[in-house]
Amino acid sequence: MKEKSIVSKKNEWLIPAAVMFIKALFVLPLFENIYSVIIGNMKVTDILGGAFVAVCMLIFSVLYSLLLTKTVGKAGEIPALFIVFAVADPLVTVTVRNPFHALALVITLVWIIVSIKVKNRIAVAIVSVVSAAVISFIMPCAALTFVVAGILVAVISDSGNMLSKAVTGAASAASASLFAVLSSGNLRLEPEFMKIINRFGGTESHALSAGRLEYAFSMRDIFAQFSSVFAACLPFVAFAVYVAVKAVTDKESSVAARIMTASAVILPFVGSAAASAICFGTGCVTGFMLAPLAVIFALTVSGNKAVVGALGDVCGFAKKHPAVALAAIVWIGCHTMSFVSPNKVFGFAAYFSS
Repeated sequence: MKEKSIVSKKNEWLIPAAVMFIKALFVLPLFENIYSVIIGNMKVTDILGGAFVAVCMLIFSVLYSLLLTKTVGKAGEIPALFIVFAVADPLVTVTVRNPFHALALVITLVWIIVSIKVKNRIAVAIVSVVSAAVISFIMPCAALTFVVAGILVAVISDSGNMLSKAVTGAASAASASLFAVLSSGNLRLEPEFMKIINRFGGTESHALSAGRLEYAFSMRDIFAQFSSVFAACLPFVAFAVYVAVKAVTDKESSVAARIMTASAVILPFVGSAAASAICFGTGCVTGFMLAPLAVIFALTVSGNKAVVGALGDVCGFAKKHPAVALAAIVWIGCHTMSFVSPNKVFGFAAYFSS
C-alpha cells in the first residue's frame, strides 16, 4: 500500500504559509516584549495593535501561499520556484511591525489576487483605483512599491484591449498620486491626523520627502538601505534579470512586447530604488522581492511564452546544479534577521548574516 505523505497535495499550501507566519511572529512587538505583556507593563492599545498585525500577517501568509500553490495549474515545477522565493524572502514578513504597514500589504495581495482571478475587468479597475488610493494614503512610500506591483499585475492580467489596460493603469496611478500627495500635504498639520498616523503607522507612514536629495546627501547615504537589500537578495535579482533578458531576446514576440515585458519585470526594482531615496524605515524596501515576483507570476499565469521559457530554464538549472540552487536560497534566507535590529527576538542572527 502506498504511504500517504504528511501533507497532501491538496494541503500543500500549509507549510509555506506556516513558515512565513512564524517568521513574522518572531519580530512582532508582542512576541519581542512577551515579558512586558505577561506582567501587564504594555499598553492595551499596543497589545491590540500587535494582535492586529499578527492577524494581518496570518491572512497574508495564507492567501499568498494559496495564490502561489493553486493558480499556476499544470506548469510542472514552476510553482515550486515561486514558493521557494516567497518563503526565503528576507523582507516581506519580517519588516512589518505596525497596523498600517500590515494593512497595506494585505490590500496589495488582495488586489493582486483579484486582478489575476477575476475576469470582470470593470470590477478589477474599480478595485485597482480604490486599493491604490487606500495604500498610498495610509503609507505614501508604498505608492512606489506596492502600488507599482498592483498596477502592473492588473494591467498584465487584463485580457481586454490596450485601451482597457491603459484606463486601468492610468486611473490607478492617478489615484495613488492624488492620495499620496494628500496624505503628505497640509493634512499632516492636523493634530488628530498625525496622532492616528503616528499610532498606527509609525515611521513607515511618514510623508513623502525629498529632504535627502535637497540637502545633497551622498549617493551612498541615500541608497544605503537599498544597497544592503540588493546584496541580500542578489540571487533573486539575478533570476529577475535573466527573465528580463530572456524576454528581450525572444524572437517570437514583437519588439514592443519584448520591451514591455522586460520593463514590467525591472520597474518594481526601480520603484524600490526611488522609494529608498525619498522614504525612511523599511517600508520602502518591503516589496523588493514581492513586487517583481508578483509581476513575473502574473506574466506566467497570463501565458507569456518568454517568461514561462525562462522559468523552465531556471528550474532545469536548479535540477542540474542543486548545490548552486541551495546556496542561492540559503544566501537569501540567511539575511532574514539582518533587517531586524539586535534587540528583537533572535535578532543576534543579524551579526552572522550581515
